[in-house]
Amino acid sequence: MLDLLFVAVGVLFFVVAILYVFGCDWLVKEEKTNLGGYVKTTLDKAEN
Repeated sequence: MLDLLFVAVGVLFFVVAILYVFGCDWLVKEEKTNLGGYVKTTLDKAEN
């Protein structure tokens, strides 16, 4: 049962990250500073 909880949290973070990457600022106002910034930095590093 605990596994489902971790999966749900993982999916939630993944969806938030995808929304941020595609520029849905209206949906990710709070997360943009921490999670979104981290994901964007990570993606930028991966590309270079």
